[in-house]
Amino acid sequence: MVLFACNREGKKESTLPSTNPVKEDSLAAANKPDRQEQEVKNYESAQSAPEKIVYADPVSLECMPKRFQDPNCGTGFEPGTFGKKTYVYESPKPGARKTDSLAFATSVNILAEYPEHYLVCTPKAKSGYVKKTDLYLYNQYAAGAPGVSYYYLIGLTKIGNVEVRECASSALKIVKIDDKKKVLETYTDSIKGEDFHLGEIYNSTLKNVTTFFHLSYSCFDEIGVFYDHFIVDNGKLMKLLVEGGTGDGGYSDFSNVYIPIRLTNGKKVVLARNGSLTVDSETGKVETYPYPANSGIPIEDLIVVEDVSVEALFDEDTGKSKYNKDGTAANVRTVLKVVYYRWNGKALRKVKTIGPG
Repeated sequence: MVLFACNREGKKESTLPSTNPVKEDSLAAANKPDRQEQEVKNYESAQSAPEKIVYADPVSLECMPKRFQDPNCGTGFEPGTFGKKTYVYESPKPGARKTDSLAFATSVNILAEYPEHYLVCTPKAKSGYVKKTDLYLYNQYAAGAPGVSYYYLIGLTKIGNVEVRECASSALKIVKIDDKKKVLETYTDSIKGEDFHLGEIYNSTLKNVTTFFHLSYSCFDEIGVFYDHFIVDNGKLMKLLVEGGTGDGGYSDFSNVYIPIRLTNGKKVVLARNGSLTVDSETGKVETYPYPANSGIPIEDLIVVEDVSVEALFDEDTGKSKYNKDGTAANVRTVLKVVYYRWNGKALRKVKTIGPG
């Protein structure tokens, strides 16, 4: 099962102050700035001012050690501690007093998120602050040999930038442990941006791959940038492939990655986008790639990367977007390049490129 955290955002609504005219003596009015103009300036100043962050007082909070299971979130999401010892603080301020320490892989309940800290509930039903980089957010289970279970603790040990969502590098960490919390392997990598979403690919036909992760993340570098990042465990955790794309004002360039998966009946293998059978919202068709039999690569070992450019269509006279008869936005889709890769059980090798590049 894919384990996700549910994010909820609170939004403040502001209203422009009343601008009803006020009767004043003409001489006094001449010596005062225009009331309506001043109110508008005050409003604009308030809008541009940074929003004040209010931190909760842990002493006044009652909490439950285990996370409430929201039916919209799925089940089993249990963030926990990365290090051998993780400190809990009474506030997020520098030099704050330590109120507790937690051992490696201790589950906590996240109560609130702040720029560099989480407010958590510990197994002792006490709340306090921990640094974001001290927690893993995903606890992924995988069955190994008969009677053996593995867990993958996945999070960030360095956040590139917590103030602005930009393309600074964050440090990704995956710790593989057994059911006795013994560390079997530690994998480090980097991603762009300050957070990520995790999915697990099931029924992959790639040889020797026991666990297959798909990370997606995005950032902003004058234009939107997004990535699909694939990591496999074939006896050792390793990066399989990273593909990215950009989008800005109706124009986008991106890569579709098609992974071989076996359908649940076991009789058919398809090349599915990001290793999952999904439906394109614009075409209503399943997002798969037709198997190129002339590639000389068995479909079970084949990964296809398709580089695509999409350009929105606009009316030349009005400058407004054009739409198809079914109401969807009209655009031109161009395949720039297709690359065939072959997995041999140990590594991924580029075999053939169709198109420029």
